[in-house]
Amino acid sequence: EEVPERYAVASPGELLPLGVPTLLVHGDRDTTVPPFISEDYARAAGDECELVLVPGDAHRAPVWPRSGCWKAVLDWL
Repeated sequence: EEVPERYAVASPGELLPLGVPTLLVHGDRDTTVPPFISEDYARAAGDECELVLVPGDAHRAPVWPRSGCWKAVLDWL
């Protein structure tokens, strides 16, 4: 609040469009960051942006190599 310009340069939404293809992977059982956050980001991206909602995965799933989130990233690459 004291330096609002710092929030702007650190906010993912303020950095859009990125100018590169983007993959968003989000577990549909994430209760820490609700999936609508990624859905909103994907709509605002303005670039080639793919959102994969992974059934059954929770917040930390993207770091587990056996998760559906991990597989979605490998498939996209």
